[in-house]
Amino acid sequence: MKQQRTAVLLCTLLLASVVATLPVSAGGPPAQIVISTQSTVISSDGVLQMEATLYDALNNVVDGDITWSSSNGTIGENGLFFPWSAGQVTIRADHAGFNDTVVVTVEAGWGQSIEINTSTQPRAKFPFTLQANLIDSHDNPRSGQDVVWTVDGTYIGQGQPTWTPPSLGLYNVVARYDQLEQQVTMEAIAGDPYEFIFPEDLILRSGEGLQLYPDLVDSFGQKMNNTAAGNKVWDVENGTITPVGFYYASAPGIWNLSVRAGAVWGNSTIRVVPADASLSQLSIVGDHSSYTAGETYELITMRTDANGYTGSFTPPLENFTTSSGGLSYTDGRVYWTPGTMGTHQLTVIDEGVASSMDVEINHGTAIDAVLELEPSTLRVGQQSTLSFWAVDAMGNKWLVNGTMELLGGNESHFQTYEGYATLSPRSLEIWRIEGSWYDALTNIRFEPSFQQSTLTGQLAFIELNGANEVLASDVPLDLDPQFFDGFGNSLDPIGLNW
Repeated sequence: MKQQRTAVLLCTLLLASVVATLPVSAGGPPAQIVISTQSTVISSDGVLQMEATLYDALNNVVDGDITWSSSNGTIGENGLFFPWSAGQVTIRADHAGFNDTVVVTVEAGWGQSIEINTSTQPRAKFPFTLQANLIDSHDNPRSGQDVVWTVDGTYIGQGQPTWTPPSLGLYNVVARYDQLEQQVTMEAIAGDPYEFIFPEDLILRSGEGLQLYPDLVDSFGQKMNNTAAGNKVWDVENGTITPVGFYYASAPGIWNLSVRAGAVWGNSTIRVVPADASLSQLSIVGDHSSYTAGETYELITMRTDANGYTGSFTPPLENFTTSSGGLSYTDGRVYWTPGTMGTHQLTVIDEGVASSMDVEINHGTAIDAVLELEPSTLRVGQQSTLSFWAVDAMGNKWLVNGTMELLGGNESHFQTYEGYATLSPRSLEIWRIEGSWYDALTNIRFEPSFQQSTLTGQLAFIELNGANEVLASDVPLDLDPQFFDGFGNSLDPIGLNW
């Protein structure tokens, strides 16, 4: 028995000696390649370090040369990727027939210039969206949401504001962002042909002739070339009319009249009277060079009777209509008090004869002034606009060139212009601005103020606890995520997907 144990011990020692002399096996040939990256989203202004690892069939890391390529941009031998154009870019790593790819989203970088969208033409009195792109150093566009707009020196809004050209003609449109500025000339044109409009006082004597020139207008009543809709076809209930629109009256009466060109129509009536006819024209009492919202004006008609005598006359209140303000009747007189600014129409029917007039209304006397912020909330990394408005008793507002003094906030992020200022906060702080405007008409100085705290910007990066720490497998680690905007301001906790 002792000899057997000795023999077993000897064999065990011999086997251990053989195992100790065997060489340790190295990793096998590469079987796959895997790309790793810190992010799959990058600005065109930045760079992104890519890493690639070779594994053998047993998932052991092995050495080998990596060849990098990208569908756009450039990538060096060390895997450092430099983007060019915005969009989806495929990064590829190759080694001896094996490869791996990753798709990286390249976003437009910091704007270097402004490009105003002029592909569409504004139409007068139609809402028109002002749009611009910020172009980065690689000619990548991104929407100019923070661009500030003025038209003919008047502040319109920020981002993609809606501007309604008040009339036909040329307008100087300027877009600004930080120190960048771009301006273009836009022409406001009429809209599509909508209808033919006849004068409201078509009246002539029996046996006379009248050349008809109806206005071709868009849906807002803006005139365009009378022939823009095509050839006209005329029709009248009584009398005769030529293909060019010359009407010959016959029997007295009120006759239906129409014209069409393609799908565009126009209808009216023409009054044929005997040799002695009555005429009436709406008028405003007094010699007024301008009309003001909130002021009161007397309305009359100038009537001509069958014998040719002309004098003033006040029809009943219910015969008058207006597109703005209110009408009143006092002591046998009709008064009109306009409300909102702009062009408004007055109409009266006097003994069956209708007449109207267009009146341009100006804002009234300022009773207050306000500073208004757009957007209404200050946020880090966002450009906001503070505009200076005067207000009259009817609620009309107009931009005034008041001064603004910065009492709280970063002066380097505050820029004043004519009637407005831009604020571009970079940190959490309280902004306070005092305004001052002297109204020479009322000899009153208005001093509105503005105060608001800046809110944090959008989430830009997350910091986790435990970087470069080596932990035992049974030791817990609180990652304690911290959230920051693009300027290092701390954000409130955000729910995460792990």
